[in-house]
Amino acid sequence: MHMVIGFILASLLKKKKKSGQAMPVIPGKFEISHSMPGRIRFRAPSLETRADSQIQTIRNELPKITEIHSVEINSYSGSILVQYDVDGIEPYIVCGLLIKVLGLEAELDSRPESAVQKELNLIGNAVNQAVYNTTAGTLDLKSAFILLTISIGLYKIFLQNDRTLPGGINLLWWAYVMAKGRN
Repeated sequence: MHMVIGFILASLLKKKKKSGQAMPVIPGKFEISHSMPGRIRFRAPSLETRADSQIQTIRNELPKITEIHSVEINSYSGSILVQYDVDGIEPYIVCGLLIKVLGLEAELDSRPESAVQKELNLIGNAVNQAVYNTTAGTLDLKSAFILLTISIGLYKIFLQNDRTLPGGINLLWWAYVMAKGRN
């Protein structure tokens, strides 16, 4: 009963979705600090180190679009304030224009990697290097894991007479898949 009441309350209190498309954001490189109709403040840390000529280009090029009223750039904080006509242009188009002018289009297509994933990759690379150095270049982490799964799988199948799934057969399959290079 409590779940039903929770669902009813959630449906009554939920916020209505805003119409339009989501604005593109590149965490750490291009973010929206504040947004309200007709005005958006962006944060682009790369502006803190940009040449004055590029900042001037942004200041001169964006107001050429008739729907954009003004562009204010603070190079010390890396913020860009854009005031625009709400009826004439959508906010995500303003975002797209700024991303284009800042040269961050490639960042939108790149696959984001979380900080945890980066650290796990570093740990994995360190362990891989340690195994490689310890075995004098004979094994790396992947080949050691493949050999380990093959040996445990064969041990379970032949010596323990354990042919039930997912025991030894599964381990052999994992070793085969890793050796073939599939995920």
